[in-house]
Amino acid sequence: MSFANPLLLWALPLAAAPILLHLLSRRRARQVLFSDLAFLRMVHARALPRARLREWLLIAARCLLIFCLVLAYAGPVLEARGSAAAQGSEGLDLLLWLDCSYSMGYREGGKTRFDLARSGAEGLLRSLKG
Repeated sequence: MSFANPLLLWALPLAAAPILLHLLSRRRARQVLFSDLAFLRMVHARALPRARLREWLLIAARCLLIFCLVLAYAGPVLEARGSAAAQGSEGLDLLLWLDCSYSMGYREGGKTRFDLARSGAEGLLRSLKG
């Protein structure tokens, strides 16, 4: 696999930006003296691991998104192996899709829309040069 714009791969370290932003923007909670908060401390201690896991999963998703965007902008190109293109001569792979939904069964002039589409596709294939 190669890339159409390989210079854009230099931007891959930007995928670590969410981690850096998270680590740099962390704030310590200010302690306020108050009456006995043992129950609230217990609830907070129980919810803390879940909140941290959710936070790190969100950071990982943001990093993955940036990573995928940089790769997409770099333009990955798959090279054919073992085909006519790899041997030096150019070839053409053609795929033709026809709709086979219920609406293609509608008859126009004695033929269904599917038959009309198939005959149009066959005419297109015959018009291509070898």
